[in-house]
Amino acid sequence: MRQCPIRNLCVIETSWELINREQKGEFYEYGYRENEFDSEFGNVKYMSEDNIVFLTWKKFCCYDDYRKPTTFALDLLKKYPNSNFVVDARNGFEDEKADIEWGFSVLLPAMSNTDCKNVVFIMNEVNEIEGEMDMWTKEFMRYFTVKKVSCYVDAAKFISGIMGKIDR
Repeated sequence: MRQCPIRNLCVIETSWELINREQKGEFYEYGYRENEFDSEFGNVKYMSEDNIVFLTWKKFCCYDDYRKPTTFALDLLKKYPNSNFVVDARNGFEDEKADIEWGFSVLLPAMSNTDCKNVVFIMNEVNEIEGEMDMWTKEFMRYFTVKKVSCYVDAAKFISGIMGKIDR
C-alpha cells in the first residue's frame, strides 16, 4: 500500500477561503482561480460551453491532496446551476480507505444536494482499477445518472443529449 504524507493543513478550506488567502499573499502550494483548481495531483475546471465541472486526475494522491480538488469540484457544482460532473479517471488510482469513507459519507451526499443530475467517468478500455471504478459508479448511481465513456467529447455529447431530452 502506498503511503501519503500528511500535510500541515488542519481543515479543508473552501475555494473562496483559499482565493482570499491568495489575495492576502499567503502561500500555499495549489493553484486556485475562480473557476479552476490545479495541483500536481489533479485539475478541476468549469467548462462553461458545456456546463460541466471537469475533474482530471493526474496521479495518485490521498487525504488533503485528494479532498481539495473534489471539494473544489463540489463548490463549482453549487455555483453553476444544472451543471454536471465529469471525471477523467484515465490516470486514476485505488483510493485510500479513509478517502473512500469520506467520499461516501461526506462528498457524495453533499453533491446530491446540488442540482447536478449526471456524472460521467472517462476511462481507458483496459483499466487496472476497474473494481475501484465499479465501486464508485455503484455509489454515484445512488444519487445520479452515471455513464462511462472514453473521452471528454463523448461525455459532453452524452450530457447534451440527456439535457436536450429534458428541455423538450
